[in-house]
Amino acid sequence: AFLPNLSDAALLRIAKKSQHLRYLDLSGSYSIGDRGLKSVSARMSEIRHLGLSFLEKASDIGLENVAMGCVHLESLELEQTLVTDATLEALIQYSPNLKSLNVGFCHNLSESKILGCLHHCHLQTLNVTHCRGVSLQARFWLMAKAGNARGGGGGEKGDAVGSGGREGSERDCVDAGNIEEGGSLFEEESLFGKLTGPLPH
Repeated sequence: AFLPNLSDAALLRIAKKSQHLRYLDLSGSYSIGDRGLKSVSARMSEIRHLGLSFLEKASDIGLENVAMGCVHLESLELEQTLVTDATLEALIQYSPNLKSLNVGFCHNLSESKILGCLHHCHLQTLNVTHCRGVSLQARFWLMAKAGNARGGGGGEKGDAVGSGGREGSERDCVDAGNIEEGGSLFEEESLFGKLTGPLPH
């Protein structure tokens, strides 16, 4: 992680010799772009955990290739990247095993697509810290649902973590696996951005 001088060409050489690698953290490797991500998707199909946060040169083109090629992905870190709804759609289609997704500080994502990814990929954890496209209501709703699914016990991970949009060091991270225990997450129309039911008190 945080290898700013790692190039696409160097990553290709690594990929050629690491085809069975299951964990790769490229976060902060600012020189990596779509070409490098393509080599990961083409030669590292067994990757389970992939860190791509803070990649300034990566676009949906490279990230979609990752989704299509790394079909065993369980954890994906995309914090502070230029990811858009196109990448989330690719994850919905090609990443059925995805359990953890970090899209904190990703400002080009819509609330409806994030919630759709949460639902279709059966995520267990989802980080939406400071995502401008996710409303304050949606953050409170997700955290309240996570808390209710546990019986409302305070202080547990999921209902206690996350700021609900407040400034500070807390993170809007939801233990999404426990939300689904409480029943269906969404009515059909909710996949297009409508949250069902009033917020729990």
